[in-house]
Amino acid sequence: MFHHHVLIRFKRGRVDEGTQLLKRFVGRMRRVSNGCTSITFGPNTAETYSAKYNFDGCGQGYTHVLACSFKTVRDHERYQTNEVHLSMKDKIVPTIKSVCVLDFTTRGRF
Repeated sequence: MFHHHVLIRFKRGRVDEGTQLLKRFVGRMRRVSNGCTSITFGPNTAETYSAKYNFDGCGQGYTHVLACSFKTVRDHERYQTNEVHLSMKDKIVPTIKSVCVLDFTTRGRF
């Protein structure tokens, strides 16, 4: 299994626009992406849960996350070149201040 997580920090004043674009993208990718077993998007709640352990700032300012899982690395490569994905990137990039991408593979169940 291949996992692809994108941590997102939107530009000031562009959060609503960016989140709406990503919500539409997730819906479209669910319909067209073969090999994608899961795709979801939502707010980063790390600050809420880490505060009681005094890990202030552990979210590093990233306010949202896009999380995808794929059957294989090849399926992820196809996702990266999918027209829906490429079109979304063109639209979303102007709303984003910074991203952090985390990719990893797993075998079996944990």
